[in-house]
Amino acid sequence: MKMSNAGFSLLSSIIAFMIVMTILYLSAQMFLVMAHLNISSDTQSNHIRLFFEQVKHEVHASSSMSCEGSQMILQKNHHVVDYQLNGRVLRRAVDGSGYDVVLQSMSTIQFTCGPSTVNIRVQDQKGRPYEWSVLRFVKE
Repeated sequence: MKMSNAGFSLLSSIIAFMIVMTILYLSAQMFLVMAHLNISSDTQSNHIRLFFEQVKHEVHASSSMSCEGSQMILQKNHHVVDYQLNGRVLRRAVDGSGYDVVLQSMSTIQFTCGPSTVNIRVQDQKGRPYEWSVLRFVKE
């Protein structure tokens, strides 16, 4: 009977296993980084959509409103609600006492008030534009 030494040695099998495991580890890390980047951009979009929904409810409940560039002022139940862009942060203040940070990392925001509509244009720091129009119900 003839013995052949033509197989893989234990050392070469361990080296091949380590190379495969290293590639798997690095590809998993790359996947996590890519997933995190995608989640953070989706999170920003969700924050903007939530902001649009909140503004819609406040516009519907307001008795009067005025817009000037990056500022919108609503009269609501004897309170003044002021939205204003300050640097890269959109702030909401009620009666001038303190403020809430509504959106962060904004490049520009533009409020346009018409007789029955409010148009809001937002651009984030990555240059992605978002636009929302709210039909205002006029109470007589």
